[in-house]
Amino acid sequence: MHVTGAFTGATAKRLDAACTIHAGDALAAEAQIVFVNVDLTTRRSRAFTAQALERACNVIATP
Repeated sequence: MHVTGAFTGATAKRLDAACTIHAGDALAAEAQIVFVNVDLTTRRSRAFTAQALERACNVIATP
């Protein structure tokens, strides 16, 4: 079994990721995941800090 995952995109309030699981040569499972930054005080989404968004974009840009 082989599992891979990667961040695939980012916006001010959201990170997108993709994961796959292969069993031998066959694709066993695939998932698209959305991470939303939430302010727990207001219970609403809010923008990532500039530093956090920059880090995410650097990870996405790295092959």
